[in-house]
Amino acid sequence: VDPHTAVAWQVGDRYREQTGDHTTQIIVSTASPFKFNESVLSAIEDSDCISGKNEFEMLQQLSEMSGYSVPPALEALENEPIRHEMVCEKEDMSVVIKQILNQSK
Repeated sequence: VDPHTAVAWQVGDRYREQTGDHTTQIIVSTASPFKFNESVLSAIEDSDCISGKNEFEMLQQLSEMSGYSVPPALEALENEPIRHEMVCEKEDMSVVIKQILNQSK
């Protein structure tokens, strides 16, 4: 279960608890688990399975475990140049975003 689908599941559970409505619910997962490979692998295996692996190694591992192919667009990223290298601390994000927006004028 990817993070977005997990949130939908939790909302459904809370709804049932708060309303007492136990009508069958259908949760449709539209996100690819490959977009959240680290979270998905951590949920189905222990954390050792991802230790020391990069994103592309985890994509391949999830592919092998699931039997599904890595989406071509994600697979192609491994050979693409890194376009954005800026990193900032969470508490600096507001200032950094404003700087970026001012540069693009």
